[in-house]
Amino acid sequence: MTFFTITLGPKRLELLRELVPKASKIAMLMNPKSLNPDADAKEMQEAARAIGQSLHVLHAISARDIDRAFRSLEQAH
Repeated sequence: MTFFTITLGPKRLELLRELVPKASKIAMLMNPKSLNPDADAKEMQEAARAIGQSLHVLHAISARDIDRAFRSLEQAH
């Protein structure tokens, strides 16, 4: 990935909403060691709120972290 991908985040959320209009929650998996993780997460949270969606931001660096993130999502339904 490149640092340009987050600028497409709001558009991706809109497209996801069109694809899965009944989804009440959306999760975003991000690397906390990326260039601006806090700013990126904030931008995505704002974009989600703008389209009336709930966004769960999960962090992962390793495969183990990814597994934990998905288990956490399963528990949250």
